Amino acid sequence: MSVQQFYNVTCTVKSKLLKTELKFKHIHSYQIVKAPFSKLSNITSITLEADQESLLVLDNEVKSNALPEAEISIFEYNNGKDQSLIKKTNYLILAAKEENQQTKNVDGQERSRRLFTFILVNPIIFWLSTNHSFNRVISGRSYDALLAFETHLTNNFGDIFVFRKNGKDINQYQYEELLTRTDMDINIPRELLSRYKALNSLGYYFFDDFNIGSSPIDAKPISCQLFSFGSIDSLIKIDVMSQKYRDAFFNMKVDNTQPALDIQLKFQNQSTTAFVSTPTGKSSITIPTTLQQSSVKMIPQKTSTKNIDTTRSVFSTYANMVESLALPSSHIELYGPDTPAKSVTRFNDTKILITQQLRSYLEITIDQVHFDLIQLHHLYNFNDRAAFNYIPTVVHYDFNRKGIKEPDPKLICSVRAQFLEYEQNGAI
Repeated sequence: MSVQQFYNVTCTVKSKLLKTELKFKHIHSYQIVKAPFSKLSNITSITLEADQESLLVLDNEVKSNALPEAEISIFEYNNGKDQSLIKKTNYLILAAKEENQQTKNVDGQERSRRLFTFILVNPIIFWLSTNHSFNRVISGRSYDALLAFETHLTNNFGDIFVFRKNGKDINQYQYEELLTRTDMDINIPRELLSRYKALNSLGYYFFDDFNIGSSPIDAKPISCQLFSFGSIDSLIKIDVMSQKYRDAFFNMKVDNTQPALDIQLKFQNQSTTAFVSTPTGKSSITIPTTLQQSSVKMIPQKTSTKNIDTTRSVFSTYANMVESLALPSSHIELYGPDTPAKSVTRFNDTKILITQQLRSYLEITIDQVHFDLIQLHHLYNFNDRAAFNYIPTVVHYDFNRKGIKEPDPKLICSVRAQFLEYEQNGAI
Protein backbone atom coordinates (compact mmCIF):
# COMPACT_ATOMS: atom_id res chain seq x y z
CA MET A 1 0.00 0.00 0.00
CA SER A 2 1.35 3.40 -0.96
CA VAL A 3 2.54 5.71 1.84
CA GLN A 4 1.55 9.27 1.03
CA GLN A 5 3.99 12.09 1.80
CA PHE A 6 2.49 15.46 2.75
CA TYR A 7 4.01 18.90 3.26
CA ASN A 8 3.08 22.29 4.65
CA VAL A 9 4.55 25.43 3.08
CA THR A 10 4.49 28.89 4.68
CA CYS A 11 5.56 32.26 3.29
CA THR A 12 6.65 35.29 5.35
CA VAL A 13 7.21 38.59 3.52
CA LYS A 14 8.98 41.62 4.98
CA SER A 15 7.22 44.76 3.74
CA LYS A 16 9.50 47.79 3.68
CA LEU A 17 6.62 50.25 3.29
CA LEU A 18 4.47 48.78 6.06
CA LYS A 19 7.58 47.98 8.13
CA THR A 20 6.05 44.72 9.20
CA GLU A 21 5.93 41.03 8.31
CA LEU A 22 3.09 39.59 6.26
CA LYS A 23 2.48 35.90 6.99
CA PHE A 24 0.78 33.74 4.35
CA LYS A 25 -0.36 30.24 5.29
CA HIS A 26 -2.86 29.43 2.53
CA ILE A 27 -0.37 28.22 -0.08
CA HIS A 28 -1.74 26.68 -3.27
CA SER A 29 1.45 26.04 -5.23
CA TYR A 30 5.19 26.43 -4.71
CA GLN A 31 7.19 25.66 -7.87
CA ILE A 32 10.90 25.36 -8.59
CA VAL A 33 12.17 24.65 -12.10
CA LYS A 34 15.77 23.62 -12.75
CA ALA A 35 16.64 23.80 -16.46
CA PRO A 36 20.43 24.18 -16.71
CA PHE A 37 20.61 23.97 -20.52
CA SER A 38 18.41 27.02 -21.05
CA LYS A 39 18.73 28.93 -17.75
CA LEU A 40 21.61 29.91 -15.48
CA SER A 41 19.62 29.50 -12.25
CA ASN A 42 16.26 28.27 -10.95
CA ILE A 43 12.83 29.63 -11.93
CA THR A 44 10.76 29.94 -8.74
CA SER A 45 7.19 31.03 -7.99
CA ILE A 46 4.61 30.69 -5.24
CA THR A 47 0.81 31.03 -5.52
CA LEU A 48 -1.08 31.87 -2.35
CA GLU A 49 -4.26 33.40 -0.98
CA ALA A 50 -4.00 37.01 0.24
CA ASP A 51 -5.95 40.25 0.49
CA GLN A 52 -5.92 42.97 -2.16
CA GLU A 53 -4.29 45.52 0.16
CA SER A 54 -1.23 43.31 0.68
CA LEU A 55 -0.81 42.80 -3.05
CA LEU A 56 -1.00 46.56 -3.74
CA VAL A 57 1.65 47.29 -1.12
CA LEU A 58 4.01 44.59 -2.42
CA ASP A 59 3.39 45.61 -6.05
CA ASN A 60 4.31 49.22 -5.22
CA GLU A 61 7.52 48.06 -3.54
CA VAL A 62 8.45 45.97 -6.58
CA LYS A 63 7.78 48.85 -8.98
CA SER A 64 9.85 51.24 -6.84
CA ASN A 65 12.72 48.70 -6.91
CA ALA A 66 12.48 48.17 -3.13
CA LEU A 67 12.12 44.43 -3.62
CA PRO A 68 10.34 42.75 -0.66
CA GLU A 69 12.08 39.85 1.06
CA ALA A 70 10.28 36.49 1.32
CA GLU A 71 11.10 33.47 3.46
CA ILE A 72 9.65 30.15 2.29
CA SER A 73 9.58 27.28 4.80
CA ILE A 74 8.76 23.65 3.95
CA PHE A 75 7.51 21.40 6.73
CA GLU A 76 7.19 17.63 6.42
CA TYR A 77 4.35 15.76 8.12
CA ASN A 78 5.49 12.84 10.27
CA ASN A 79 2.89 10.06 10.63
CA GLY A 80 0.32 12.44 9.18
CA LYS A 81 0.29 14.79 12.21
CA ASP A 82 3.51 16.31 13.56
CA GLN A 83 5.50 18.64 11.33
CA SER A 84 9.25 19.10 11.08
CA LEU A 85 11.07 21.89 9.22
CA ILE A 86 13.10 20.42 6.36
CA LYS A 87 13.87 23.43 4.15
CA LYS A 88 13.99 27.21 4.54
CA THR A 89 14.85 29.48 1.59
CA ASN A 90 15.13 33.26 1.32
CA TYR A 91 14.07 35.17 -1.80
CA LEU A 92 13.34 38.58 -3.24
CA ILE A 93 9.96 39.17 -4.89
CA LEU A 94 10.51 40.26 -8.50
CA ALA A 95 6.83 40.47 -9.46
CA ALA A 96 3.39 40.01 -7.93
CA LYS A 97 0.28 39.34 -9.98
CA GLU A 98 -3.32 38.33 -9.26
CA GLU A 99 -4.79 35.04 -10.46
CA ASN A 100 -8.55 34.65 -10.89
CA GLN A 101 -9.99 31.41 -9.59
CA GLN A 102 -13.44 30.25 -8.48
CA THR A 103 -13.44 27.56 -5.80
CA LYS A 104 -15.82 25.97 -3.29
CA ASN A 105 -15.46 26.44 0.43
CA VAL A 106 -15.93 23.73 3.00
CA ASP A 107 -19.68 24.39 3.19
CA GLY A 108 -20.08 23.65 -0.51
CA GLN A 109 -20.87 27.25 -1.43
CA GLU A 110 -19.00 28.88 -4.27
CA ARG A 111 -16.98 31.96 -3.48
CA SER A 112 -14.45 34.08 -5.30
CA ARG A 113 -11.02 33.93 -3.72
CA ARG A 114 -8.02 36.13 -4.42
CA LEU A 115 -4.98 34.11 -5.42
CA PHE A 116 -1.66 35.83 -6.09
CA THR A 117 1.53 34.57 -7.66
CA PHE A 118 4.93 35.89 -6.59
CA ILE A 119 7.94 35.47 -8.91
CA LEU A 120 10.94 34.83 -6.66
CA VAL A 121 14.72 35.07 -6.96
CA ASN A 122 17.56 34.37 -4.57
CA PRO A 123 19.15 37.68 -3.36
CA ILE A 124 22.69 36.57 -4.26
CA ILE A 125 21.60 35.30 -7.67
CA PHE A 126 19.84 38.62 -8.24
CA TRP A 127 23.04 40.53 -7.37
CA LEU A 128 25.12 38.34 -9.70
CA SER A 129 22.56 39.01 -12.45
CA THR A 130 22.77 42.79 -12.11
CA ASN A 131 26.47 43.43 -11.41
CA HIS A 132 29.84 42.72 -13.02
CA SER A 133 32.62 42.66 -10.43
CA PHE A 134 34.91 39.87 -11.66
CA ASN A 135 36.95 41.78 -14.25
CA ARG A 136 40.34 40.11 -14.58
CA VAL A 137 42.99 39.12 -17.09
CA ILE A 138 44.16 35.62 -16.22
CA SER A 139 47.00 33.51 -17.63
CA GLY A 140 46.66 29.71 -17.67
CA ARG A 141 43.78 27.27 -18.11
CA SER A 142 40.23 28.54 -18.49
CA TYR A 143 39.33 26.00 -15.79
CA ASP A 144 41.68 27.85 -13.42
CA ALA A 145 39.79 31.06 -14.23
CA LEU A 146 36.59 29.27 -13.20
CA LEU A 147 38.17 28.27 -9.88
CA ALA A 148 39.27 31.88 -9.37
CA PHE A 149 35.69 33.03 -9.94
CA GLU A 150 34.41 30.57 -7.33
CA THR A 151 36.99 31.87 -4.86
CA HIS A 152 35.78 35.38 -5.67
CA LEU A 153 32.21 34.33 -4.80
CA THR A 154 33.25 32.91 -1.43
CA ASN A 155 35.40 35.94 -0.57
CA ASN A 156 32.55 38.34 -1.36
CA PHE A 157 29.51 36.47 -0.01
CA GLY A 158 30.92 34.06 2.55
CA ASP A 159 30.66 30.31 2.95
CA ILE A 160 27.19 29.98 1.39
CA PHE A 161 28.17 28.02 -1.73
CA VAL A 162 28.87 24.36 -2.37
CA PHE A 163 30.82 23.77 -5.60
CA ARG A 164 30.03 20.47 -7.32
CA LYS A 165 32.05 19.16 -10.26
CA ASN A 166 32.00 15.87 -12.11
CA GLY A 167 34.15 16.96 -15.05
CA LYS A 168 37.44 15.11 -15.48
CA ASP A 169 37.90 16.14 -19.12
CA ILE A 170 39.40 19.54 -18.32
CA ASN A 171 40.97 21.48 -21.17
CA GLN A 172 44.66 21.75 -20.32
CA TYR A 173 45.42 24.49 -22.85
CA GLN A 174 47.37 27.40 -21.34
CA TYR A 175 46.09 30.82 -22.43
CA GLU A 176 48.51 33.73 -22.41
CA GLU A 177 45.67 36.14 -21.69
CA LEU A 178 42.07 35.37 -20.76
CA LEU A 179 39.58 38.20 -20.12
CA THR A 180 36.73 37.33 -17.74
CA ARG A 181 34.63 40.50 -18.04
CA THR A 182 30.96 40.02 -19.01
CA ASP A 183 27.82 42.14 -18.66
CA MET A 184 26.94 40.30 -15.42
CA ASP A 185 28.84 37.98 -13.10
CA ILE A 186 26.39 35.10 -13.42
CA ASN A 187 27.50 34.76 -17.07
CA ILE A 188 31.18 34.19 -16.20
CA PRO A 189 31.05 30.34 -16.02
CA ARG A 190 29.06 30.06 -19.26
CA GLU A 191 31.58 32.38 -20.96
CA LEU A 192 34.48 30.21 -19.79
CA LEU A 193 32.72 27.08 -21.07
CA SER A 194 31.51 28.38 -24.42
CA ARG A 195 34.18 30.91 -25.40
CA TYR A 196 37.27 29.50 -23.71
CA LYS A 197 36.30 25.77 -23.67
CA ALA A 198 37.07 24.99 -20.02
CA LEU A 199 35.87 21.43 -20.70
CA ASN A 200 36.62 19.20 -23.66
CA SER A 201 33.07 17.81 -23.71
CA LEU A 202 29.49 19.04 -23.65
CA GLY A 203 28.56 20.50 -20.27
CA TYR A 204 26.95 23.31 -18.31
CA TYR A 205 27.35 25.44 -15.17
CA PHE A 206 24.27 26.02 -13.05
CA PHE A 207 23.46 28.09 -9.95
CA ASP A 208 20.97 26.06 -7.87
CA ASP A 209 19.47 28.05 -4.98
CA PHE A 210 17.18 25.14 -4.00
CA ASN A 211 20.01 22.99 -2.72
CA ILE A 212 18.68 19.71 -1.34
CA GLY A 213 20.12 16.54 0.14
CA SER A 214 21.10 14.96 3.43
CA SER A 215 24.77 15.90 3.88
CA PRO A 216 26.02 18.96 5.84
CA ILE A 217 27.01 20.82 2.66
CA ASP A 218 23.40 20.62 1.50
CA ALA A 219 22.56 23.14 4.23
CA LYS A 220 24.39 25.80 2.21
CA PRO A 221 21.94 28.00 0.26
CA ILE A 222 23.46 27.76 -3.24
CA SER A 223 24.94 24.84 -5.15
CA CYS A 224 27.17 25.79 -8.09
CA GLN A 225 27.25 22.82 -10.45
CA LEU A 226 29.78 22.20 -13.20
CA PHE A 227 28.49 19.23 -15.16
CA SER A 228 30.16 17.32 -17.98
CA PHE A 229 28.25 14.76 -20.05
CA GLY A 230 31.55 13.08 -20.81
CA SER A 231 32.27 12.14 -17.16
CA ILE A 232 29.25 10.52 -15.54
CA ASP A 233 31.01 7.73 -13.62
CA SER A 234 31.40 9.83 -10.44
CA LEU A 235 27.70 10.75 -10.09
CA ILE A 236 25.56 9.57 -7.18
CA LYS A 237 23.41 6.56 -8.14
CA ILE A 238 19.75 6.34 -7.09
CA ASP A 239 18.16 2.88 -7.24
CA VAL A 240 14.49 3.76 -7.87
CA MET A 241 13.67 0.04 -8.08
CA SER A 242 14.68 -0.51 -4.47
CA GLN A 243 12.19 -1.06 -1.64
CA LYS A 244 12.82 2.50 -0.41
CA TYR A 245 11.51 4.09 -3.62
CA ARG A 246 9.02 1.41 -4.68
CA ASP A 247 5.95 3.65 -4.29
CA ALA A 248 7.50 6.44 -6.37
CA PHE A 249 8.55 3.96 -9.06
CA PHE A 250 5.02 2.57 -9.44
CA ASN A 251 3.53 6.09 -9.40
CA MET A 252 5.80 7.19 -12.25
CA LYS A 253 4.06 8.06 -15.52
CA VAL A 254 5.95 8.33 -18.80
CA ASP A 255 4.71 11.45 -20.61
CA ASN A 256 6.98 11.36 -23.64
CA THR A 257 9.89 9.46 -25.06
CA GLN A 258 11.88 10.13 -28.22
CA PRO A 259 15.04 8.59 -29.66
CA ALA A 260 18.13 10.75 -29.31
CA LEU A 261 18.83 11.50 -32.96
CA ASP A 262 20.99 13.89 -34.92
CA ILE A 263 17.90 15.07 -36.81
CA GLN A 264 19.74 17.74 -38.84
CA LEU A 265 22.65 15.41 -39.68
CA LYS A 266 25.27 17.62 -38.07
CA PHE A 267 27.30 14.53 -37.21
CA GLN A 268 26.48 12.27 -40.17
CA ASN A 269 29.30 10.38 -41.83
CA GLN A 270 30.54 12.71 -44.52
CA SER A 271 33.73 13.84 -46.23
CA THR A 272 34.12 17.09 -44.35
CA THR A 273 36.48 20.00 -44.32
CA ALA A 274 36.50 21.72 -40.92
CA PHE A 275 37.19 25.45 -41.00
CA VAL A 276 38.37 26.35 -37.51
CA SER A 277 38.31 30.00 -36.44
CA THR A 278 41.07 30.77 -33.95
CA PRO A 279 42.39 34.03 -32.48
CA THR A 280 45.21 33.93 -35.03
CA GLY A 281 43.04 33.24 -38.10
CA LYS A 282 41.16 30.43 -39.82
CA SER A 283 42.59 26.94 -40.40
CA SER A 284 41.35 24.13 -42.64
CA ILE A 285 41.36 20.48 -41.53
CA THR A 286 39.89 17.54 -43.44
CA ILE A 287 37.85 14.91 -41.59
CA PRO A 288 37.85 11.94 -44.03
CA THR A 289 34.66 9.85 -43.94
CA THR A 290 31.99 8.74 -46.40
CA LEU A 291 29.56 11.19 -48.01
CA GLN A 292 25.98 9.94 -48.11
CA GLN A 293 22.61 11.34 -49.10
CA SER A 294 20.04 11.30 -46.30
CA SER A 295 16.66 12.64 -45.29
CA VAL A 296 17.24 15.90 -43.40
CA LYS A 297 14.67 17.40 -41.01
CA MET A 298 14.63 21.19 -41.10
CA ILE A 299 12.67 23.73 -39.05
CA PRO A 300 12.15 26.84 -41.20
CA GLN A 301 10.75 29.88 -39.39
CA LYS A 302 8.13 32.29 -40.73
CA THR A 303 6.87 35.60 -39.38
CA SER A 304 3.27 36.77 -39.40
CA THR A 305 1.40 39.82 -38.10
CA LYS A 306 -1.41 39.54 -35.58
CA ASN A 307 -3.77 42.44 -34.84
CA ILE A 308 -4.39 43.12 -31.14
CA ASP A 309 -6.95 45.86 -31.78
CA THR A 310 -7.58 48.59 -34.38
CA THR A 311 -4.42 50.48 -33.45
CA ARG A 312 -1.89 47.81 -32.46
CA SER A 313 -0.38 44.71 -33.98
CA VAL A 314 2.43 42.36 -33.05
CA PHE A 315 4.79 40.10 -34.98
CA SER A 316 4.83 36.40 -34.16
CA THR A 317 7.22 33.71 -35.31
CA TYR A 318 6.13 30.14 -35.97
CA ALA A 319 7.82 27.07 -37.39
CA ASN A 320 6.86 23.68 -38.83
CA MET A 321 9.26 20.79 -39.23
CA VAL A 322 9.68 19.60 -42.81
CA GLU A 323 11.69 16.71 -44.19
CA SER A 324 13.54 16.52 -47.48
CA LEU A 325 16.27 14.47 -49.13
CA ALA A 326 19.58 16.28 -49.06
CA LEU A 327 23.31 15.88 -48.80
CA PRO A 328 24.95 16.77 -45.52
CA SER A 329 27.14 19.85 -45.71
CA SER A 330 30.54 19.30 -47.29
CA HIS A 331 32.16 21.52 -44.66
CA ILE A 332 31.66 22.59 -41.07
CA GLU A 333 32.76 25.69 -39.20
CA LEU A 334 34.22 25.28 -35.74
CA TYR A 335 35.37 27.75 -33.12
CA GLY A 336 38.75 27.07 -31.58
CA PRO A 337 40.11 29.53 -29.01
CA ASP A 338 42.99 27.13 -28.31
CA THR A 339 44.13 25.03 -31.32
CA PRO A 340 42.44 23.66 -34.47
CA ALA A 341 43.31 20.09 -33.46
CA LYS A 342 41.55 20.48 -30.11
CA SER A 343 38.47 21.86 -31.87
CA VAL A 344 38.23 18.82 -34.13
CA THR A 345 38.72 16.51 -31.12
CA ARG A 346 35.85 18.23 -29.32
CA PHE A 347 33.68 17.87 -32.43
CA ASN A 348 34.45 14.15 -32.74
CA ASP A 349 33.83 13.55 -29.01
CA THR A 350 30.46 15.30 -29.26
CA LYS A 351 29.65 13.23 -32.34
CA ILE A 352 30.33 10.02 -30.39
CA LEU A 353 28.13 11.27 -27.52
CA ILE A 354 25.19 12.15 -29.78
CA THR A 355 25.33 9.25 -32.23
CA GLN A 356 26.64 6.37 -30.10
CA GLN A 357 26.31 6.98 -26.35
CA LEU A 358 22.88 8.58 -26.03
CA ARG A 359 19.84 6.43 -26.69
CA SER A 360 16.71 8.46 -25.94
CA TYR A 361 15.00 11.42 -24.35
CA LEU A 362 12.50 10.64 -21.57
CA GLU A 363 9.93 12.84 -19.83
CA ILE A 364 8.17 11.59 -16.68
CA THR A 365 5.75 12.73 -13.96
CA ILE A 366 5.61 11.39 -10.41
CA ASP A 367 2.82 12.49 -8.07
CA GLN A 368 3.09 12.30 -4.29
CA VAL A 369 6.83 11.80 -4.12
CA HIS A 370 9.48 13.02 -1.71
CA PHE A 371 10.90 16.17 -3.27
CA ASP A 372 14.57 15.14 -3.06
CA LEU A 373 14.23 11.90 -5.07
CA ILE A 374 14.88 13.41 -8.52
CA GLN A 375 17.94 15.68 -8.57
CA LEU A 376 20.41 17.04 -11.07
CA HIS A 377 23.88 15.45 -10.96
CA HIS A 378 22.41 12.00 -10.17
CA LEU A 379 22.08 8.74 -12.11
CA TYR A 380 18.87 6.67 -12.19
CA ASN A 381 17.87 3.15 -13.27
CA PHE A 382 14.35 3.00 -14.70
CA ASN A 383 14.59 -0.12 -16.89
CA ASP A 384 17.36 -2.33 -15.53
CA ARG A 385 18.32 -2.34 -11.87
CA ALA A 386 21.96 -2.89 -12.75
CA ALA A 387 22.13 -0.08 -15.33
CA PHE A 388 22.25 3.48 -14.00
CA ASN A 389 21.96 5.23 -17.35
CA TYR A 390 19.39 8.05 -16.93
CA ILE A 391 20.54 11.61 -16.22
CA PRO A 392 18.02 14.40 -15.47
CA THR A 393 18.40 17.55 -17.56
CA VAL A 394 15.26 19.38 -16.34
CA VAL A 395 13.51 18.98 -12.97
CA HIS A 396 10.24 20.72 -12.05
CA TYR A 397 9.14 20.51 -8.40
CA ASP A 398 5.53 21.49 -7.68
CA PHE A 399 4.18 21.54 -4.11
CA ASN A 400 0.43 21.67 -4.81
CA ARG A 401 -3.05 20.94 -3.46
CA LYS A 402 -3.97 18.30 -6.04
CA GLY A 403 -6.63 16.03 -4.57
CA ILE A 404 -6.62 17.80 -1.17
CA LYS A 405 -9.80 19.49 0.03
CA GLU A 406 -9.97 22.63 2.12
CA PRO A 407 -9.46 23.61 4.87
CA ASP A 408 -6.71 20.98 5.07
CA PRO A 409 -3.38 22.88 4.62
CA LYS A 410 -1.49 19.82 3.38
CA LEU A 411 0.36 19.85 0.05
CA ILE A 412 1.80 17.05 -2.04
CA CYS A 413 4.92 17.22 -4.18
CA SER A 414 4.66 16.40 -7.87
CA VAL A 415 7.82 16.15 -9.94
CA ARG A 416 8.13 16.42 -13.70
CA ALA A 417 11.54 15.66 -15.13
CA GLN A 418 13.33 15.20 -18.42
CA PHE A 419 16.15 12.68 -18.77
CA LEU A 420 18.77 11.65 -21.24
CA GLU A 421 19.19 7.89 -21.48
CA TYR A 422 22.65 6.51 -22.19
CA GLU A 423 23.16 3.23 -24.00
CA GLN A 424 23.19 0.39 -21.47
CA ASN A 425 26.50 -0.93 -22.69
CA GLY A 426 27.93 2.43 -21.68
CA ALA A 427 26.01 2.62 -18.40
CA ILE A 428 27.74 2.89 -15.09
